[in-house]
Formats: sequence, C-alpha cells, structure tokens
Amino acid sequence: MGLGFRVDRRGGRAFFCHGGDSVGFTNFIGAHPEERVGVVVLLNTGGAQEARSAIARAALAYGLDEPVARSTPARVDPQLLGGYRSTFWELRAELTQSGDHPLLHASPGAIVSAETTTRLAPAGDRWRGEGGMFDGWELDLVVGPDGPRLYGGVYPFEYVAEAASMPSLPDTVDQDGELAGIWSGTTHSPIGPVPLELVVDPPNTATVSTMGVDEVALTDVDAGAGWITGEFEVDVEGIGRLRVSLRLGLVARRLEGMAYARSEVGEFVMPTELDRPRGQTS
Repeated sequence: MGLGFRVDRRGGRAFFCHGGDSVGFTNFIGAHPEERVGVVVLLNTGGAQEARSAIARAALAYGLDEPVARSTPARVDPQLLGGYRSTFWELRAELTQSGDHPLLHASPGAIVSAETTTRLAPAGDRWRGEGGMFDGWELDLVVGPDGPRLYGGVYPFEYVAEAASMPSLPDTVDQDGELAGIWSGTTHSPIGPVPLELVVDPPNTATVSTMGVDEVALTDVDAGAGWITGEFEVDVEGIGRLRVSLRLGLVARRLEGMAYARSEVGEFVMPTELDRPRGQTS
C-alpha cells in the first residue's frame, strides 16, 4: 500500500482502496475504476472494522447492481489448517474446517479489539470472506516452499503458519493463588516482544516497568480472586503517550492475559505472559 492505494482485484474486477483507523474514527475509500463504482465510509468511532467491511461490501454490491455473494460449501487443503501469525502487528489467526465451510478466526490486536470469525467461500482461485475482520475481502491461501500462508484484508495482511495458540483471556483462574510479589515476562506489541515487570502488593497497589520506564504506579488496581487489573501511562518514542490497561489471570503459577493500549495513532491489544523470577516463591 505504501503512501497511496492498495491495488487489487475483487470479484474479477480491478479494485483500489485504502483504510484508516485511530482513536475516534474508522474510515475507508475503495472503487472499481472501470465500472466507475466506489464507496467512502466515514465512521466517528474507533474499532469499527467489522462495520466498515460490511458497509463497504454492501455498498459496492449495490453500485454494481449485483446481489451480495452468499457462501458456497467448500473445503480447504488440509495443509492450510492450523495457526498463523501476521508479519505486521503480530496478529494471530487460526484456520479451521467446520462442516462444509472453512472458518478463519482472527485474534484481537492492533485492528480489532475482540476475536472475530470469518467464513470463507470459493471465489475463483481465491476465497471470499463473510463476516468478521475479513468480511467482503478476497484472500489468497497458498501452500508454498516456506509453508502455508494467507494474504488479504483491507491493508492487506500476510499471515505465516505458526503453531502458537490464539491469545485470549484465561477461561478459569486460580482464585486462591498468591498474587503478591514480582512478575516478569513479555508483552507482544505491534513492534515486537517487549519485556515487562510487574510488582504486586494486593489488593490495590502495583507498579510496572516496561517500554523504557521503571516502576510506573498502576491506577485503579484490583488484585484478588486470581485476577490483576490496573492502568498506567507511558511515553513511547515514535508513538506518543500510551494508556495501557492490564487484565491478567493466574493460571498454573503464571499470569496470562492482555494489555489493552490506546494512543493517538490507534488502539491495539497485546497478549502478555509473566512468570515469577527464578528462586522467588511468593
């Protein structure tokens, strides 16, 4: 895409587009130049990527005077099934086969604030997305010399096969486990893994060291019943001021969960895993 438009084909027609997201807005412009059919979507809210895709898909179909395509039963190459990681923004995805329809599950991250599921249907030698993050977009699913890859979406994304599981908040936590003490590990940001250290003094005191700053006090701390939540702010060079909300659960003596970050350039979700330093028992 660079600084201009993404140029592609959609439904066998030439197509160009560009999308935009940040705090307080979700936008899109796209057109079929040969048919002189286009759409501009301006939403005054952030995190509305699913709505943007659905609106753009319906508007383009209306302009072309054709029905919105419906799903067709199909099966993908079994080699393509499994976990994926995007080469930009560290998003996770999983491709599964549910009956007659392949399903692409996309993790929360820099683009969407919650997990989404897209049903895939054949579109010539490509696959058309229905619902979720990839609604209305055509994707390429390829098994090459370097393994399976997925290409597509509004930006577009490239996903490479990776066995790591989809990030999510823990379903169950150890409600009686010890939360006090020092925890250290990694939060997976859009620019790559970032070290993070958390010092917890239940029920309402904690500090965090990460992204070049030491011992920033968390606000609105709640540490109990297997969960630690709180917020902090940090200035990051090239990004600006970040407001980060932590939500971590105690699972098998480690903290797992998400760090939800917001800045002037956008919102994103960062999977986070923390362990106690070696030798520390409490």
